[in-house]
Amino acid sequence: MIDSLLTIENFHEFGSDFQSPFEDYADWLNSRGEKWNEREWIAGIDFPFGMPQLAITYLGWADDLSKCSWEDYVKKIYIAHPTFSKFCKEVTDWTYPNELSETGNPIKVQAKRITDQVSRSQSPMKVKNNPYPGAMFYKGCKELFKADISIPPVRNSRNNKKIAVEAYPKLVALHFFPDKEQFHELLQKKNIRKEDRNNLSPDELETKKNITNEIKELSVRARRMLRYKEAGEDELARNNRQMIIDGLNKSDNPYGVCVVFSDETHKKRCIADTKADLLDSVLCAVQASWAYKKRESGYGVPYFDTDDPVKRQIELEGWITDPALHEIFQR
Repeated sequence: MIDSLLTIENFHEFGSDFQSPFEDYADWLNSRGEKWNEREWIAGIDFPFGMPQLAITYLGWADDLSKCSWEDYVKKIYIAHPTFSKFCKEVTDWTYPNELSETGNPIKVQAKRITDQVSRSQSPMKVKNNPYPGAMFYKGCKELFKADISIPPVRNSRNNKKIAVEAYPKLVALHFFPDKEQFHELLQKKNIRKEDRNNLSPDELETKKNITNEIKELSVRARRMLRYKEAGEDELARNNRQMIIDGLNKSDNPYGVCVVFSDETHKKRCIADTKADLLDSVLCAVQASWAYKKRESGYGVPYFDTDDPVKRQIELEGWITDPALHEIFQR
């Protein structure tokens, strides 16, 4: 049941002739509220706000994990790694250790946060190959750390009228694809064929190649079903963007937030934007709106007993705000 209205009034693109995108983003974080004479605001921001607990321990970003806070280890990261290249090297050195798999490939250690595992998002340790959540963490979190704002569940600021929540727009988009069931069927078939391939003997090389090719084809078909962003013109992606926007305007959407546009031009721009940056910003706003509705119960962060180790881990790592993830832990 829809009980809230989210009106998209305008889009602001960070970066100009005078400022880099991250300088503009920093100014926005620190001036937002005062500049617009607003008493409170909430923003959904699409990058990892924290690192996996395993990495915090392994890379020595916490002297004592039991006493460490999000601010403690984030501060230590930027002191130890004043440039992204240094951060990238340390993460990469651990991600690709001097150990090879049976096939001769480097063993990848890309630890995930609890929220990454549940949402099936990329690890913030991933600093190579697009997408680059590790780079987004390093560049985006620095300004988030310096800003005087609350960040559930990792930091409660004195200025609790300015809130930032971690968003992941793909989770919103996935709610509005009618072929989700077929997508999961393809993934299941793909996994079955992987097992078939792995159980073949070395002599059955040709059969193994055929199954590998089938797996690749299944993967391509599955990815196309849920595609809503594309580097070039793509009719399927465009139709999917339209479908997402239409779904957010219906009364049965799972966020309880009905999205409308103050100007039809904004809606058309969302549909026409092949990279879907505009649409993603709307989806982040939807997750932020849902979180604001849950402000009396932790902004959508699952509740745990005080002494629960999962609670402690989430307070270090951060949490993606979305009803689907919330429901998983509240069952």
